[in-house]
This record gives sequence, structure tokens and C-alpha cells, in this order.
Amino acid sequence: MNFDFTDDQHEIKRTARDLLGQRSSFERVRAAAEAGTYDETLWRELRDLGWTGIAIGEEHGGAGLGQVELVILMEELGYAVAGSPFLANALGGLMIEHAGSDEQRARWLPGIASGGWYPGCGTDKNCASTVTTTRNPIPKNRSVRWMLRSLSASNWAAASFRTASLASTFSSTL
Repeated sequence: MNFDFTDDQHEIKRTARDLLGQRSSFERVRAAAEAGTYDETLWRELRDLGWTGIAIGEEHGGAGLGQVELVILMEELGYAVAGSPFLANALGGLMIEHAGSDEQRARWLPGIASGGWYPGCGTDKNCASTVTTTRNPIPKNRSVRWMLRSLSASNWAAASFRTASLASTFSSTL
């Protein structure tokens, strides 16, 4: 049994390492951190490469690859300490793709796959549900234990871990 990456996966890793080595210098990371923002130039490049939708199905505008390819990118982004909302984007997309209705997938995944919408994820105070967003801060009626979000996230929804489905209020909330 071969547990090595495929040739395509090795290529994703090499491309990510090369690009991020050139574009995510410590100076750029520091500048973005001190400004309290993401590196918009880097984020635009990640979007242009289609990486924001790497694990989202092709029918929703993504690349249709899998979790392994997503993790390869996340590992390289972490290695480069890249200042981008990639992790929140990936988790938000995965949550909607795997727990959302067909209508929710059709409505939200194309924007997340393109990197044009900025989702966020977290748990409520009891760690009983996940919240996800596409544009603003935490709603007044939700208390959250932790939050991983983009700097411009908004509109919240809850997905129950117990039922593995998004709340019916998701589409009306977003």
C-alpha cells in the first residue's frame, strides 16, 4: 500500500511552497499583522489560482479535489505563516458543502470557492454548534466560545454537531 502523495499532490505542494516562499516574506506577514489585516495581494493570488475552492465540488465552482489537497495547502500556508483568511474560508466551505441543503450549497459555495465571500467558523458557548458567516461580526444574540473568522465576516448560521445538518434558518439568516 502506497501512502505517498500522488504526482499532482506533490505538484500542489511544490507550487505552494515556491509561491509562498516568494510572496509571504516575514516583512509582509509582519506588515499585515501590524495593520490588523490580511495580505490582500497574496489573497488575490490564492483566489486566482483557485486554491480557495480546492476542496469544494466542481458543480459549485470549486476545483473538486479532496481533503488531502486541502491539507497540503494548509500545511504550506502555515509553514509560510501566510496572512490570509484561508483556514476560515476552507472550514466555512466544508461546513456548508457537507451539512448544507442543496439550496444552501448553490447559494453560498460559489462565492466561497471564488474567495469572494469570507466565511468564519466557531462554536457556541456550550460547544454544541458551529457558527459560520459570510460578512459581519458576531450577532448580538449569539455568544461564542471561540471564533475563527475573516476580518470582514458577517451573517451567522448554526449547524448542529448532533444532527450534522445546517439549521433551517441558515438560508434566511445569510
